[in-house]
Amino acid sequence: EGMVGNIFDLLGDNASQIDPAALEKRLKSDPHILLDDEKVELAFKCGRDSFLFTSKRILQIDVKGLSGSRVEYLSVPWNHIRAFSVESAGTFDFDAEITVFTNIG
Repeated sequence: EGMVGNIFDLLGDNASQIDPAALEKRLKSDPHILLDDEKVELAFKCGRDSFLFTSKRILQIDVKGLSGSRVEYLSVPWNHIRAFSVESAGTFDFDAEITVFTNIG
């Protein structure tokens, strides 16, 4: 992938998989976002933002502003997810996409 892949990642906002155990440890301390019995199963980072699948929900962590001091957490519990679609990466389209459909207004 190399340098060209890294440039495409920046331009296309491609996410990379990150260590779920390290993120789980961080989110159970400061700030305490995860429940005590919640486990991070899969996690991705895209720029400063993160997107994770836990045992209880899907959680998006959106870092805001230039300094990154404001953070928005969007939590969608599994019982509100009704359907999803997945698009895999292709030859010239390097990113995969997931769309989640919920029953939340």
